[in-house]
Amino acid sequence: MKTNKRFLALCLALLLVCAALPAPAVQGADVQPVLSAALAQQAAAVPSPGYGDEWTVLGLARGGYFAVDSDYFARYYADVASKAPELTAASGRDGALNAYKSTDNSRVILALSAIGRDATQVGGCDLTAPYADFAWVRNQGINGPVFALLALDSRNYLSGSAVRRQCVDAILAAELSGGGWAMSGAAADPDVTAMVLQALAAYRGEAAVAAAVSRGIDTLSAMQSSDGGFTSWGSANAESVAQVIVACTALGIDPDTDSRFVKDGGSAVDALLTFYDAGAAAFRHKASGGTDSLATEQAVYALVAVSRFQRGQSGLYQETDTPTVETPAEPDEPVARVLCTADGSGLIPAGYRTVAVCLPDVTADSTVTFSDGTQLLYSPVLSERSDTPTWVWLFAPDVTDDALNDTANYTVTDEKGPVLTVGDGNADGVINVQDAINIRTACAGSAVPAAERLLTMDVNLDGRVDARDVRALADGFVHNTALPTAQEDGQ
Repeated sequence: MKTNKRFLALCLALLLVCAALPAPAVQGADVQPVLSAALAQQAAAVPSPGYGDEWTVLGLARGGYFAVDSDYFARYYADVASKAPELTAASGRDGALNAYKSTDNSRVILALSAIGRDATQVGGCDLTAPYADFAWVRNQGINGPVFALLALDSRNYLSGSAVRRQCVDAILAAELSGGGWAMSGAAADPDVTAMVLQALAAYRGEAAVAAAVSRGIDTLSAMQSSDGGFTSWGSANAESVAQVIVACTALGIDPDTDSRFVKDGGSAVDALLTFYDAGAAAFRHKASGGTDSLATEQAVYALVAVSRFQRGQSGLYQETDTPTVETPAEPDEPVARVLCTADGSGLIPAGYRTVAVCLPDVTADSTVTFSDGTQLLYSPVLSERSDTPTWVWLFAPDVTDDALNDTANYTVTDEKGPVLTVGDGNADGVINVQDAINIRTACAGSAVPAAERLLTMDVNLDGRVDARDVRALADGFVHNTALPTAQEDGQ
C-alpha cells in the first residue's frame, strides 16, 4: 500500500513538473536554402549595381551576401555619387534626386544605410536635406511619409526634425474607418497597410500609433487567404505577401508561426514560397506566371527579414547595426558613365552596359575609337543635355570600369564619326512606323543584332530591346511627338 502511495505521489509530481514546463516553440520554415539561392541569382543578374538597383543592393546587404565594404557595394556607391549632382541639379531642389518623388531619395537612403554609407554626403549632395519640406515628402500620397520614416529612421538621420511628427500625423490621418490603409478608396490594401505598419513600428510608444497598428494587424489578418497568401488588385501575388512578412517581422510577429498569420492552408511564409521557381532561383508575381524581377526583389528582402528575425538580428530597415564604411576621397571626374545594364530579358545580352563617354578637350567633330577598335557613336541628345560632347557604346561585361575610365584606351581623330539616332533601327535617316516593325521583327527572331543596331532600337534606354520599345516608337510616330529626351541619359 505504501509502495502504491509512493508511486502515485511520484506520478503526481511528474505531472505537475510537466505542466509547469513551457510548451515547445513552434518551429518556422527554414527559408535559408531558398534565400541563399535567390541572393546568388540576384548578384549574378546585377553584376555591376548602380542607381536604380537599390532593392537588390538592400537585399544582398541585409542578407549578408557581400560584406558592406565589398567592391560590389563600392561600385553601387560610386555610381550613385557620380549621378547625384546631375540629378539634384535637374530637380531644382537641394539634395533631391527627383523634383516630385521623395521616394527616389528614400529608396537610395535605405540602400546606402544598408551598406554603411552616409546619405548626407553623396557626391557632395545631402540626400536628407529636402525632407525639411514636408510638401515635397507628401507629393506621392501616403507612400511619401511611409518611406520617409523608413529612410530617416534607418540610421537616425535628421534627429529632432519636425518631419517625423508630420509623417506620423499624416499616416494616422489617412487610416481608413475599418482599419488599415490604401492609396485611394475606402477598402484597405494589404501592400499599403503592411508598408504603413513597417514605418509605424518604431512609434508604437505613442498610444494613438499603438492603437492604429493593432487595428492594422487585425485588418491584415482578416484579409489573409486560406492558403496564407494575400490578394491585391484582384490577384494573389508575391509582392503583397512579401510586404506583410516584412511588416510582421518589424512588429516582432513571426509570420510563419503566429496564429494571426497562419491559416488552414499555411502561413504567410508558406504562401510566399509557393511563388518560388527553383530552376530560376527567382520568384513569380502570380503563381501561374513567369519569374518577375520586382517580385523577386521584394520576396528576397522579405525572406531576409524572416531570416534575420529567426536569428534574433535587427529588422530589415533597422540598419544602425551596419558598420560605417568610410567614403573614399572623391575620385577624378570619370570619363565614362553607365546609363543602364541589360538584364537579359530582351535582345541585349545580360550584363552588357550602355555607356556614355565624355573625353576632355574633344570636340563634337571628332571620331572616338576604343582600344578594341570600336568606333563609339556620337550622341547629339546627350551632348546637348550635358553641354559636353558625348559618345555612346554598348560594352560587353568583361570591359571593366577602370578600362572605360582610362583615357589611354581611347583614340581621337579629327573627323566626324558615326552618330547615334535613337529609333532609326534601319539607318535610313527616317524614324517612322517601319522602324517599330523592324524592332518587333528583330525581337521575334533568333539572331541578336549588332551592338550599333541594338543601341538605336533601345528607344527607352532601359537595357532591353523588347515590345516596350516598339510601343514607344509607334506612339511617338502616331501622335507626332518627340521621343523622350531622357532616353539617352538614364533619367
